[in-house]
Amino acid sequence: QRAMAGGRKIKFDRPIRPDDVLIATRTLTDIYEKQGSQGPLIFYEVTMQVDDESGKSVLTETATRIMR
Repeated sequence: QRAMAGGRKIKFDRPIRPDDVLIATRTLTDIYEKQGSQGPLIFYEVTMQVDDESGKSVLTETATRIMR
């Protein structure tokens, strides 16, 4: 199977500073199938939440990938 980029959204809640210690968590947030002209396509969405040491949000990234 082949994965392709389907899109990406990034929301910054504050600037990142050089001495920041960041913790990232990735979560599979959605998966669904659509019929393409050459067969089925599987779409999946992964959300990455990045927080600082105190647990405050630094950024949230949502990426969609397409599997053929």
